[in-house]
Amino acid sequence: MTQPKIFISYRQADNRPFVLRIRDWLIQRYGRDNVFMDFDNLPPFVRFEDYIKEHIAKVDAVIMIVGDKWLEMLRQKEADEDRDFVRIELQTAMQQRKPVLPICINNAPFPARRDMPPDLKPLCDINAAILSDGRSFYDEIERTIHAMEQALHFTPPPPPPAQTYQPAHANTASNYHVSPTPPAVSREVLQDLLKRAREASTAQKYDESLILCNQILQFDPNYAEAYAQRAVNYYYTWKSNEAVEDCDRAIALNPVDNFSYNVRAWAYYQLGKYANAISDATISLGIKQSANTYWLRGIIYEADKRYQNAIDDFQRYIDLNGDSAAGSIADARKKITELQKKLK
Repeated sequence: MTQPKIFISYRQADNRPFVLRIRDWLIQRYGRDNVFMDFDNLPPFVRFEDYIKEHIAKVDAVIMIVGDKWLEMLRQKEADEDRDFVRIELQTAMQQRKPVLPICINNAPFPARRDMPPDLKPLCDINAAILSDGRSFYDEIERTIHAMEQALHFTPPPPPPAQTYQPAHANTASNYHVSPTPPAVSREVLQDLLKRAREASTAQKYDESLILCNQILQFDPNYAEAYAQRAVNYYYTWKSNEAVEDCDRAIALNPVDNFSYNVRAWAYYQLGKYANAISDATISLGIKQSANTYWLRGIIYEADKRYQNAIDDFQRYIDLNGDSAAGSIADARKKITELQKKLK
């Protein structure tokens, strides 16, 4: 196989920001088109069950995310005689003989065989991987992905040779050379260049900031903060696709950098891709609670006409005593008043 296609089965009650974090790692490794989650890819006006069955037929494996609400929700849906789409996903995977790869997150235990319905008991024979949302995450996710690739008999391709990289639609000033052995430049020099790039951007000298970011990336193509700063410049010059691409690279290098998620959320907002923007802002909040990120997500919810969600986020902004260039407490209160009128 060129790249494995992965379906992520999860319960939305089970620490969704952490599931999104896992999804982002898989996307960075295998590509956005090879990782499926229902809220990412589900088109409008389709029967969920039919679409899921059709999509599972196209993937190579189903990752089963088990959080502390997994078994509780299974029992609740059985008691309510409600359709359990997670159960349908897993049933479909087994019927189609797709590998099911269970991952328990944040110390959640895998359900005991006695607690599983008969149709899901075979899953208890599979040793589950364990992922925790802490310092050990990096080692655990790498081990988990390696084990998954072994189970799928997939060998990752070798890294590409040195090449000149240029984001889509970028101008010639955006080129930089990706070298497997960057020139020896001290960290202090790179930090000074980044400081100057940020200062230039703050002064709205975006071309100057871009040049400085490109210089950093010539010296060190793995400098995540330089990609993030360059994305800021692209955002402010309405090059939203380039901003998204640079944030993708920054997040691949540092998946716990909430700043890159925020910049990508703003870029998606600029593109009108509100679902993606909300997803990134939510991941950012899962990494770090920030008044400014609540403001950001409130703005996106408002644009998406999800007014109650926007009100809730602007209220959280106020509760956290947020006050920034993006908005003030007075502005947040004004927005809440305006949005409450729209709900009437």
